[in-house]
Amino acid sequence: PTPSFDCAVQKMRPDGRSQASVREEVDRRLSELLQSHERQGQLIALLGDLNVTLDNALDTTRPFSGGVYEAARRRFVRLMDDCALMDVWRERNKAVRDKFTSFQQRGAGGGGPRLARVDLALVPRRLAADVVRVDILDEDGTFTTASYTQAVRSDHVPILLELRVST
Repeated sequence: PTPSFDCAVQKMRPDGRSQASVREEVDRRLSELLQSHERQGQLIALLGDLNVTLDNALDTTRPFSGGVYEAARRRFVRLMDDCALMDVWRERNKAVRDKFTSFQQRGAGGGGPRLARVDLALVPRRLAADVVRVDILDEDGTFTTASYTQAVRSDHVPILLELRVST
């Protein structure tokens, strides 16, 4: 029988664990840490390359697929729910399709390079009103193969989150 896509994407680490099992453990530990901080009222924001697209229709030019990826995405959405986190950029840009944070050259044989919004700015819902500004800092408005291959920039662009802080 033909192996499933799930089997094909599970890379093995030197310690013998699959990349999927490592991601599952990281997500579990991250959820515990965020929930602990939130219980103490100390959770302010989670920003960075979280390697997940929350909406395949809006957040990527070519959807990620496969059981392993879908399980990771569902787990991350559950983590956001458990920690009452919101994707503040998407909340303020509900229908925007052309702003991405990552350029993926590899695996381009099946449909060209992939652009995706995998760098996220998440804040607790209780702080949503304190968000002054959130932006994807893609200065020229494009994420092109040429700019990536010429090392004009990283394969990710920065995200900016400005919060009003009360003392």
